Amino acid sequence: MRDSAGERREIGSRAERRLARVCFPCRAARARAVAEQAGLGAAQAGQQGQGVEAGPIYAFGLWMGLFTSIFGAPNNWAVDKNGKFTATFETDQYKAATAYVKDLYSAENQLVKALPKMAKAAHSPKLKAAFEKHMGETDGHVERLEQVFASIGETPKGKTCDAILGIIEEGKEVMDEYKGMPALDAGLLAAAQAVEHYEISRYGTLKTWANELGYNDAVKLLDATLKEEKTPTAR
Repeated sequence: MRDSAGERREIGSRAERRLARVCFPCRAARARAVAEQAGLGAAQAGQQGQGVEAGPIYAFGLWMGLFTSIFGAPNNWAVDKNGKFTATFETDQYKAATAYVKDLYSAENQLVKALPKMAKAAHSPKLKAAFEKHMGETDGHVERLEQVFASIGETPKGKTCDAILGIIEEGKEVMDEYKGMPALDAGLLAAAQAVEHYEISRYGTLKTWANELGYNDAVKLLDATLKEEKTPTAR
């Protein structure tokens, strides 16, 4: 009767031979690296008496390496250049993207409060109408961001957006300083464009990250808002 160590080695070798027949040698090497990096079925684990069934797990690691080399990482997982698997929500990119969603959620909610005041202060009927239109769009942006949160498994929560707070404060200063003057509308329009440029940058980056992380529903939602943000506030 063969000892367990010998049986494990035979299973691992058999899996490698099968792997080699269906893919390039470099993929087989990569598959082995995946198993070893993840600590899956390292022969030494069994030798150290840890009671790990190394052979079958190692073979599983090889097949996961093959799957990844052909189809990419499984959903909600990322794989680095060394073949190491990491849950998507543990990656730096996911954490940065989540921070951007919170930032935008805060920004849009701040604008929901600020836009009615800007619309009321504007002299030009055209600019006033543009602000009123954007008020409705902003409500929709908030709703989309809540859907984005849901699509990535997070609870809607804002993180104070200091950039938008600063722009809104500048808008307040314009309304106070130029009240009743022709320059008021120009100042309000400048503030509105500053907001849009900021949001276009943030939504564009977030859409790219969502695409790279495989959150297709979030990509569609972010793209819809991005298109609206790129529409001029007033022509």
